Amino acid sequence: MRNTLLRYAVIALSIVGSATLLFSCGGESNITHYDYEALMTERSENRTITMTENGERAYSFYAPLIEGYSLAQNPYQEFREGINMTTYTSDSLSLVDATIKANYAIYYDKQKLWEAKNNVEIVKYNRTEGDTVVTDKTIVRTDQLYWDA
Repeated sequence: MRNTLLRYAVIALSIVGSATLLFSCGGESNITHYDYEALMTERSENRTITMTENGERAYSFYAPLIEGYSLAQNPYQEFREGINMTTYTSDSLSLVDATIKANYAIYYDKQKLWEAKNNVEIVKYNRTEGDTVVTDKTIVRTDQLYWDA
């Protein structure tokens, strides 16, 4: 009797296990599809970056948050918490030429195009040709600005 009971238990467990396998294999697949346009590939906080051209400082910027999307069809970097940028003159002294501040910015890699939005402020420092002394400054405030780097 004990062997019979044990045999029925083994058969019952085998049936339950087989049924579980059969029903768990059906349905939708577990393949994940990514939206590469929205897939963040880099993230950086409190970052200062200096860009140079021909060995001279061209511009530098500070951003509290940088998010990069390099797998997008048109790769870009997004600055959701704003940006502070400084451009420099092309002479060897690297004098400050202008400053740009915005609450939001985005940079498109392929086009080398910056877009700044929300409380954009540009300060241009005017000098006499060849002089280091600022003679005047021009301040422009706008809601949106495009800059072809």
